Amino acid sequence: MEEKLSPEQASLPSLDDSKTLKALFQSQAHAIANRLSEAQRKNVARSEVVEIDKKAAALMASTLLGLNPAFEKPVVNTPEKFERNIRGGLADELKKTGFSEKDLEDRTALFQIASYIFTNEVHQLINELSKDPDNIETNGAKALNDLLERWSSILERQ
Repeated sequence: MEEKLSPEQASLPSLDDSKTLKALFQSQAHAIANRLSEAQRKNVARSEVVEIDKKAAALMASTLLGLNPAFEKPVVNTPEKFERNIRGGLADELKKTGFSEKDLEDRTALFQIASYIFTNEVHQLINELSKDPDNIETNGAKALNDLLERWSSILERQ
């Protein structure tokens, strides 16, 4: 007989686990793709998609900040570590956003901007893959995995 865990005993996913971190980004990428697909089918205005993307990026940022109660508080991949790694690993991308250094001093704003940079990279990937629809199935999984690996390695650098 299988023993069932009580809610108090059940463990939450942890951003200290590389697989969980990658899964967070993968889930976000799939949600972006689904939103774009649905928006295209329903003829939704681009501005509406952008607003939803901003909200999703804010939720992702709050998760990376350790504020999402659906995740354990990280011990290794702390918000401080993520902040250092985002500043170092995304320095060029952050400069291109148009936000001032003063704007980027706020950790919450920094994480939201980084999450939105990820969102934009997913949009770019989808646009690139859409140019050759016959090969989306062949090239899409590898391209997405490469993007997810890049983001995981940025956040988990030592």
